[in-house]
Amino acid sequence: MLFRSIEQGRQQRTLAEDGWHYAAIGRFDLARANFEQLVKLDPDPVGVLELAAVNANREGILLQLMDRPDIGPAAVDMLKVLKEGRFRLRTNPQQILANIAKLGGTARERISAVQQLKQSGEWSVPFMLDVLLNPEQRALHTHVIGALQEIGKPAVTPLAVSLQMNNNAVKIFIIRALGKIGYPHAIAYLKQLAEDKDSPPQVINEAQLAIQQIEQTAGRKAGGSAAQEFLGLGDAYYYDHGSLMAEPDAPVVNVWFWREGHLVSSQVPPRIFNELMAMRSAETALQLDPDMPEAVALWLASNFRREARLGVADVASEAADPATAQDPTRPNNYPRALYFARAAGARYNHLVLARGLTDAEPSVILGSLAALRDTAGAANLIGSEDYKQPLASALTFPNLVVRIEAALVLANALPDKEFEGAGNVVPALSEALAQTGQKHAVVIEPDEANRNRVVGILREAGFQVIAGEDFYAVLQDARKNAPSLDLILFASHLKQPNVAVAVQDLRKDYLFASAATVILVSPADEELVR
Repeated sequence: MLFRSIEQGRQQRTLAEDGWHYAAIGRFDLARANFEQLVKLDPDPVGVLELAAVNANREGILLQLMDRPDIGPAAVDMLKVLKEGRFRLRTNPQQILANIAKLGGTARERISAVQQLKQSGEWSVPFMLDVLLNPEQRALHTHVIGALQEIGKPAVTPLAVSLQMNNNAVKIFIIRALGKIGYPHAIAYLKQLAEDKDSPPQVINEAQLAIQQIEQTAGRKAGGSAAQEFLGLGDAYYYDHGSLMAEPDAPVVNVWFWREGHLVSSQVPPRIFNELMAMRSAETALQLDPDMPEAVALWLASNFRREARLGVADVASEAADPATAQDPTRPNNYPRALYFARAAGARYNHLVLARGLTDAEPSVILGSLAALRDTAGAANLIGSEDYKQPLASALTFPNLVVRIEAALVLANALPDKEFEGAGNVVPALSEALAQTGQKHAVVIEPDEANRNRVVGILREAGFQVIAGEDFYAVLQDARKNAPSLDLILFASHLKQPNVAVAVQDLRKDYLFASAATVILVSPADEELVR
């Protein structure tokens, strides 16, 4: 076994070095063959990273080759291997522990160790907290506290979660560190401490001082209660506030918990991190103030969106779906999102529907409509109350499926009096009866050969396709000629508009915002698209 491992290592080293050599001399066919074979062997990413570091030009060569059609995909795959190597290196527990130990060394060793711990970011925090909680490592405590502050924003959430510890002396060190780091998403946790009647006076005082320090750094006043701050924090997560985003290109990200005296994490796909943190924030807000309907609605909406981002087949179903197993924060046999929405009742689902309509979020809209259809009678669906108006708005939503589902909700309730939007129910049901099952797609791709290829694939899949190279002209054609739109595909190398503006314009337009959107990514644009 050892011999075979050594032989595999030699083979992978040869493939990597030959690939870089042939790429450097312009033999791209041979370079591609070597890189493709190496990736197929599932190499050790850290080992490949070390080989790349032998020559400073090696990664640069891969970056230069990304746009070439003959070798670009192989170069991108190699860059992904290098990225995985960096991730494994900086999250390696042995490496983190070694750097923490170096904090007690010479000044040069400490500087190097702090830089490495900053690279490890939040992954180093639980190990550093274990040192602070260990009286036998007291000599390292001052250096560890300083290093935590140097890590900065990535340390805020794990440190804030660790405020649940019982050790008040260490808790005060953490509070001070959060104050000096200065990011406002710590305020909710600090207010929770300051408002807790069981917190010792010194802890309350330190929490209040830290909040003031963060307010000065952030330039905003935190005037609400802890419950209100957690609701605001949850909304910020829900709307993907930039400062709260987990690493979007990391293979997994951490959701932190304080358990049995230690900071531990569940590692989740980045695409559901914000939804999970929004749900957690809503839960804490409700624990602090049970009379917060907006927090209930936020939790329900986040749960629907969590399932959609996991790739469940149907958010409007309670049936088990294997996609939910990708979320390790939920126990086995955890009920589906629709179960909780039904249990919450009509009022909360109206609030969820309002959120979904405002954001043009199909998963949230369809989930809340399914809950309303199955649980609410006419009295809970129609009326003059503000919270009941989103259902009438859904009857004129640009997405055909939403209009039909909203009409079915109202028709199922058998209302016996006039209500706002009643005139839209029969037209929406007529639309449902008129449907032939025909799907419509838009393809916007300047490259004619690739555009024809994609159009052919979609037509084989049963789509009617409107295609072209001009972004706005094609969308205008779709607006005139497609009764409904299921799918939008556009190329990342659009020039007018660029990909960022294209996404923004689609989200602003009510008709297109609710259609599934796919970006056809060229290798050079991958980071931009992320």
